[in-house]
Amino acid sequence: MVVVSVMLFGSFDELLSATNSGTAQKTDCFNAPPDRKRVFSQQVTSFRPVTVEELTRRLGRSGHLDEIEGQLAKLGFAPEFVAHNVFSGSDRVTVSHIAMLWQGMPNKHDRKRTRALFEALSTVGLLAPTGDDETWSVLSGT
Repeated sequence: MVVVSVMLFGSFDELLSATNSGTAQKTDCFNAPPDRKRVFSQQVTSFRPVTVEELTRRLGRSGHLDEIEGQLAKLGFAPEFVAHNVFSGSDRVTVSHIAMLWQGMPNKHDRKRTRALFEALSTVGLLAPTGDDETWSVLSGT
């Protein structure tokens, strides 16, 4: 896990990219164009993103690879989408955020299918509910 406190950086995406790849470097933000200067006074907590191969390996270790892959297909989620977005490097994921990435403007059925995805991933120990219906924790080791 990496925790970074940031005051000035080119963009939030550049910060996350540099943090996740371990190549964060000091950037000369004072000479950046005005539209590229942003101030962030929050802490960013992230893990290294998971590849499709790593996700498949972890599902295989759980002994439920075929079952979960079947559920992903039934729900309409590609393994690439799950690896890239659900396990993108954040320590928490929300149903509404993943549904938005998946469908653009999700309806109640899309959110229900996203919640079913999270429940399936929690049965194999990759996610854990946080107590509400919306937010799930990405478990360490994923």
